[in-house]
Amino acid sequence: MTASKVTLSIDGSLLARVRERAVRKRGKLRSLSEEVEEALRDSFANEQLELALRELCCGRDDHIEVFGQVETIDPGPGPSAQEIIRKTRRRRG
Repeated sequence: MTASKVTLSIDGSLLARVRERAVRKRGKLRSLSEEVEEALRDSFANEQLELALRELCCGRDDHIEVFGQVETIDPGPGPSAQEIIRKTRRRRG
């Protein structure tokens, strides 16, 4: 793989966070390019996974839910620990 040199305009606080992460992970600031490249690759991970799933499903869209279409469901509060213990004791006895 050949690398390409680019110039980016990034918010100063964001750049500081990326620099900190690069130094913590790799021990040197010269690894900033590697850290930015890894972040870019991660941002495309869902897209790559979706394409791989489509290939596994013979290209059919009706077999998979893509990440953008998945809705989170709030299950709400569950039973209290006291209620669970009472139920368990009733079943045993």
